[in-house]
Amino acid sequence: MLTTKEAAERLQVSEASIRVWLNNHEEKAQRFPNAIKFGRDWQIPEGDVNKLPSGVKRGRPATKASKKGAKK
Repeated sequence: MLTTKEAAERLQVSEASIRVWLNNHEEKAQRFPNAIKFGRDWQIPEGDVNKLPSGVKRGRPATKASKKGAKK
């Protein structure tokens, strides 16, 4: 099990990004389905982290509209 800080280091993203993903039910289900919250802290299984590519693009995830090629 990894902390949010350890997961962030492995994925080369900020710890804040990990926390945002964990607090969003859809993102958590997609990225860290087996993560467990203990009080204010999270424990993330290494298997969940290892299946994700490292160096994920920074910033907000694309919205459904932008994925479909919607005009701005």
